[in-house]
Amino acid sequence: MTALYAYIQSDFNSPEQIVLPGQPHPPGLLCTDIPFMPAPYLDLPSGVTEFEAMFSSRFWKEIRRRYRMLERHECRLEFMVVSDAAGMQVWLPRVRQVFLKRWEKHYTSCLWTDDDGFALHLRSAARLADSGQAQLVLLLMDGVVVTYALTLLDDSCCYIFHHSALMDEKYKPYAPGRLLFDFIIRQAINQRLRRVDFMQGEGAHKALWTSSQRMVRWRVTSPQTILGYLLHGPRVAYYWLRVRLQNQLELKLKVQYSIVWLRDFMAQPRASG
Repeated sequence: MTALYAYIQSDFNSPEQIVLPGQPHPPGLLCTDIPFMPAPYLDLPSGVTEFEAMFSSRFWKEIRRRYRMLERHECRLEFMVVSDAAGMQVWLPRVRQVFLKRWEKHYTSCLWTDDDGFALHLRSAARLADSGQAQLVLLLMDGVVVTYALTLLDDSCCYIFHHSALMDEKYKPYAPGRLLFDFIIRQAINQRLRRVDFMQGEGAHKALWTSSQRMVRWRVTSPQTILGYLLHGPRVAYYWLRVRLQNQLELKLKVQYSIVWLRDFMAQPRASG
């Protein structure tokens, strides 16, 4: 899966640009690692009882309240785990529609907005599912996919690689994302995994479950040639500035809104003549 976040250490992914601290430098190249952004993670206990003890009674009371609301409103809740290639071929295109609806008025660089980019992810996810390295976890309400997560399983870690949800006020009171993550974490514990990695980037939905994180790095490499030595410093400065701008949320949002406005403007029909 070439579009995978590069810091996942596995036999199906080779670290390239975004790496963990301490990742060995490639031989024969100039190499500089720039702090990029935090990646939250949760180290898992040995059992569900110990997991529940990590959070306050008020925390679990809120989750139980959501389940009671679903029962009171006679809303049918269903969790589905897709773990084979045939299932991925059916369900990943369906959850893509949830993603596209979520981002239809916002800019995102995710490859799922592009048919060819999504096809690449679909092929990879199907292959990994058949080898026990990928699962698609869905939360459905009355048969509607409300939220989902594509998870990758490697050694003792569950990576929540891709996650999205319907931005519909109808479902918001039930906190479907919270229910989904609770399900995924409990499943990981039952699978005897040791860690859930929420992947790079901060967010309230991640901070709800953990305060632990590690800073991933943006790796800049250049050949050990005269030109490589001359250009390595400017290239590092360029990527350092790029990372700084990307981590400025307010500026990032302004740029994204500008891109969306320009995209919509260019899509408008033009009067002929």
